[in-house]
Amino acid sequence: MLEVHVGETETFEVKLCSNPSTGSQWSEEAKISDPAVLQQEDHKFIGPESEPPPPPGTPGQEVWTFKALKQGSSDVYLEYSQP
Repeated sequence: MLEVHVGETETFEVKLCSNPSTGSQWSEEAKISDPAVLQQEDHKFIGPESEPPPPPGTPGQEVWTFKALKQGSSDVYLEYSQP
């Protein structure tokens, strides 16, 4: 459970490990139980940064950004599956 105060910390990120080369992927859009309380602002994959560049298949992170819209509670569902 995460508590976010509207007006103070309106946005937050959820970061989960990801390795697209395995054939499985995270859902692009989160399923939000009450979209009047919470909305998804962004979703992106962040690969590892290193010199020299990492070999193919190196895992990274999926990052979703959410914004609290008003007081209340909402559940967020993210799915990791093969297309």
